[in-house]
Amino acid sequence: MRRFTILTITMLALTSFMASSVRADSPHYLHGTPSTTGIDGNGDLPVKFTIAGLGDNVTINMTVTADTTTTYVCQNKGGNCPNAANKETVSGPETVTGQFTSGKNGSVSGSLTLEPASPGTFKCPGGQTVTLAKVTYNNVTIKSSVLPDVVLGDFSRTFVTGDCAVGLP
Repeated sequence: MRRFTILTITMLALTSFMASSVRADSPHYLHGTPSTTGIDGNGDLPVKFTIAGLGDNVTINMTVTADTTTTYVCQNKGGNCPNAANKETVSGPETVTGQFTSGKNGSVSGSLTLEPASPGTFKCPGGQTVTLAKVTYNNVTIKSSVLPDVVLGDFSRTFVTGDCAVGLP
C-alpha cells in the first residue's frame, strides 16, 4: 500500500510539472497586440511588443515591414521652400529585424524601429537644406518566428507647412 501511495504522489507531481511546462510554452502577445505611439519627430516609427509564454532562454526572430513613401524638400533659413517643385520622393519596402531572447520568466519585451528612406543624392541650391517633408508607412506588419503576423495599419506624418507642403504625395 505504501508503494502505491508513493507512486501515486510521484505521478501527480510529474503530471502537474508537465502541465505547467505545456502552459509555459504557449507564446502570446501581452496587452493584445504590438503597438506604436506613431511617427516621432525624426520620421521614425517604433513598434513595441511583449511576448510571454516562451519558456526560459528561447530566442525568437522579429521583423517589422512596411511600404514607405518619404518626401524631402529644399527649405531656406526662413522655413520657406522657394521652389515648391524642388522635391524628392523615395518609395519602397522597408524592413527591420532583430533577435530577442527570453529570460527566466519566459517573456521578451522589445522594440524595432522603421526609419524613413534616405534622400540619396538629392541636393538643394546654396542657402537651402534638405528637409524631411513627409513620411508614410503603409501596411505596417510585425512578424514573429513563434506567432502569426499582425498588421498594425497605416501611419503618416507631415513635417512642413505652407508652400513647402504644396504637392506632397
